[in-house]
Amino acid sequence: MADTTKDSIAQAAVTLFAQQGYERTSIDDIALKAGIAKGTIFYHFNSKRELFIYTVNTGMKKWLLSLARIAESPLAFPQKLGAAIDEHLRFVQEEQDLVRLLLSEGPEQRWRQEVKMLHLEYTQLMTSIIDQGKAEGSITDDLQPEVAVHTLFGAIMVLALDSLILDEGIDPSTASEQLKRLLLAGITAPRGR
Repeated sequence: MADTTKDSIAQAAVTLFAQQGYERTSIDDIALKAGIAKGTIFYHFNSKRELFIYTVNTGMKKWLLSLARIAESPLAFPQKLGAAIDEHLRFVQEEQDLVRLLLSEGPEQRWRQEVKMLHLEYTQLMTSIIDQGKAEGSITDDLQPEVAVHTLFGAIMVLALDSLILDEGIDPSTASEQLKRLLLAGITAPRGR
């Protein structure tokens, strides 16, 4: 639930941006959805672009803060990676409009710098978890952390795409356990089976 008028505006905006796209969403649409006067939006934001960036940054920063808490926790690597995967999938499920928005508008050139900065923060957090796994001996030394992080991010975002955009109805709890097993044990069966 929104705590402030600014948050109410952002909540209405993310829903409309996700449903209609950035270009087709007007400030009038957002004002109507938020139940406020158009001027109230311009009191809080100088432009629709500023509102879009605020909306994305606010949602992503909350998620990145949760990931930072996991990365800084005293958990051992397997539990920490598992918690990070769970948090990523929780974010996808609870922030569906924002994820739809990122999948549809994120690659656009006009947002590239903002999205790149957020992705860099994600990559740094997840790399610290992978580095811990290497230090604990859970991951081979020759694995490049960036490859592991991008593989994880890609896998989760494809699951999000299937679930949110293509309506494939993937169960997040099953996906979480399967993804953890895939990343921690690989896809090959143990020898001797």
